Amino acid sequence: MANVLNLIGAPDNNSATVMLNRGNVRDSLMRFEGNNALVKTINTQITVQNVVLGGKIPKEIKIQKPLLILNSICNPDSNAKTLKIAREIVKNMNIPTINQPELVMKTRKDQLYVLLGKLEGASIPKTIRMAPKRLLDIEIAIKEGIIDYPFVFQPADSQARSDICLIRSADQLHDLERFAFDGRDYYVSEFVDHRSAEGLYRRYRVLMIDGKPYPGNMMISQEWVADAGSMWKLMENDPALRDEEKAFLQQGDALLNALCEQIYTILPLDYFVVEFGFDTQKKPLILEVSSCVWTVGPQTESEAFDYRKQKSTEIKEALSNMIHKRLKSQAY
Repeated sequence: MANVLNLIGAPDNNSATVMLNRGNVRDSLMRFEGNNALVKTINTQITVQNVVLGGKIPKEIKIQKPLLILNSICNPDSNAKTLKIAREIVKNMNIPTINQPELVMKTRKDQLYVLLGKLEGASIPKTIRMAPKRLLDIEIAIKEGIIDYPFVFQPADSQARSDICLIRSADQLHDLERFAFDGRDYYVSEFVDHRSAEGLYRRYRVLMIDGKPYPGNMMISQEWVADAGSMWKLMENDPALRDEEKAFLQQGDALLNALCEQIYTILPLDYFVVEFGFDTQKKPLILEVSSCVWTVGPQTESEAFDYRKQKSTEIKEALSNMIHKRLKSQAY
């Protein structure tokens, strides 16, 4: 029987969420942040060895040699330590691997700006990573022209909406005093306002699976950063907005697909997601590149979004086919 080694990484803060407590650690169901769920697309007839890397007291384990390694670790900021461990495992085992850890490491926001900053036909907000010890360090970076207003400030290891702060002018700099300037890393990103004429923000999600682009969803919001619930509520109450997404899911966008294919030549991950906006000049704006997202979008019980189900099934099948194609190449 085919055997897949699934590498899961404990986040650098060694935290885990207990999803189902069965009375002891070994039998309980736990979730570790910073990992995707690609393993769920693997055929149940295939043996999967789940190995969690990291933790405060690591133990040596013995595993059956796999035909394929699946690297589920997807966040290069919150799971940096275990990505390095995964990189060494992949290097030492010399076995075909889906989503090489070395490539996942390059999806840090500051590294993406360097990698994709000169991509033809699109722009990406300038992003730097810094570890300020005081608010003055940020003021100095502004005076030296390293960053400029408006900018977005957030902890490098957090995607929480409450941790994302937009600073439009010097008058708002004091808002950053709520953050701990103790040597931890933060991202400072150029803010590009990509509101449409009617005042809405659109994010077009394209999934790259085995080098092929798939339209994922289109998220529409009244705010530049919004929680998923408010986005889906807005679309649920507006049939015209849902029709926009339907058209995107059915037809895709040739320009965005071509850009994703360009990105793939620079960052050849087996699976990743690109989220785009369009600036005021109708030029594509790269908002995010990540291998953490794996479904069409946040799940909702509303029947208004039933049209997403077909695309969701198509994407899951494409992911499953990619994994099984890799296994077949190993003649299992």
